[in-house]
Amino acid sequence: MRYFVTGEQHRKSLLNALVLMFLGYVALLWLSNGLMYFHHMDLTAKSVVVYYLGSEEEFTQPRSYQGMLEVSHFHLFSMGMLVVTLTHLMLMTNFSIRLKNLVKRISLYLSDCR
Repeated sequence: MRYFVTGEQHRKSLLNALVLMFLGYVALLWLSNGLMYFHHMDLTAKSVVVYYLGSEEEFTQPRSYQGMLEVSHFHLFSMGMLVVTLTHLMLMTNFSIRLKNLVKRISLYLSDCR
C-alpha cells in the first residue's frame, strides 16, 4: 500500500529490478527442481516407474500415497503463491500487455506441469 501512497509507482526502475530479481529466483528454483529430478530419474518412463514403484534389484522402496500427497499439498500451495506473486508484480510494470500476458500464461502452464 505504501508503494501507491508515496507515489513510487511512477519510479518504475525499482519495481523492474524487483521483477528481474524475482524472475532470477524463479529460474534458480526451476534449475534446482530439474537437478533434483535428474538425480533420481531420467526422461524414460521406466526410470519414473522404478522411482515411484520401487525396485528389488536396486533395493529401493516404493513411494507411499501419504508421502506423495504431502509433497503435492505443499507444491500446490507454493506454486500457486509463486504464480500470484509473479502476476501481481508484472501488473505494476511498464511492460507491454502482450509480454505481461505471455509471462502470465507461461507461469500458469509451468505451475500446472507438476
